Order: sequence, then structure tokens, then C-alpha cells
Amino acid sequence: MAFSHPFSIIGDIELIQHVPVQSQVEAINQCVLIGLSFTYIKQHEMDNPKLLQKLLAHVSYKLQTCTTASRVNLLASVENRFASYLLSTKLEDNNQFAVELITANIEEIANLLGTTYRHLNRVIHSFVQKNIIVKDKSAIQIINVLELEKIAQGIHYE
Repeated sequence: MAFSHPFSIIGDIELIQHVPVQSQVEAINQCVLIGLSFTYIKQHEMDNPKLLQKLLAHVSYKLQTCTTASRVNLLASVENRFASYLLSTKLEDNNQFAVELITANIEEIANLLGTTYRHLNRVIHSFVQKNIIVKDKSAIQIINVLELEKIAQGIHYE
């Protein structure tokens, strides 16, 4: 799982390795997307040193963040990872789009965090009992950001 910020490239690994799509992308806030076909890039831009430098920098960044994410998934608790996830998906001042998205699919979030649906539900229940979040059937609202930041222990999915 990763959260991208402008300027970000998607499809770089697929372009370079000639493999099918590896990941899915979902916007959690408004964004502008500029699409270039692989055919166009291969015909007109693969000899462009600026593009190649940008691709190298971006793939290197992905390797670094993937390594960090693997370490986090091995060493951090589900509580730490879920707190970090909530902070990473949180937008400014109760943006309803982000609040609704957080609980779009608890099973999917559990998979992203490398845990089970049941374990994540226990963590959610614990956060509710500690007055860190409020959960209803369709949304999670963060009510204690400071406590969530303590639990996240500096872990960032960004």
C-alpha cells in the first residue's frame, strides 16, 4: 500500500518490464491524471534522457518505500499499521469523501495491512473503546488525532 502525491508516475514498472498491470489505483481526493499510452512513450520518449532519469528516480523511490513497507509489516503491530493507515487516508477537516472511503471495505483494508478481517475488527473495536475513533456501518471518524499519532509511532504509508 502506498499513497502518492503530485507529481507521481503510475505504470512505470509495467512500461519498463513489459508486464501486465501489477496494482490498482484509487483516488482518495480530487486529482488530475494525464495519461500517455505505452505505444506513444515507446515510439517517441524512450530515448529522452529526462524521462529516463525521472523513471529511474521514481522506480528507486518505489523500491525504497516497498522495502520500508515490508519492514513495517514484519515489525509493527496491527494497531500501529491501522493507526498509520487512518492518518494517511485522513484529509483535512472531516472531508466526507475520505471518511466514507476509509470503511469502503474492511476486508480490503485488512489485506492491505497484512492481517485478518477479524483481527482488524478487534483493533477497530479497541480504538472505539479508547475514544480514538467513532465507527458506524459506513464510516470511521477520527476523534483523537493525537492519540492516533502516538499509536502510529511515526509509521507513514506515503
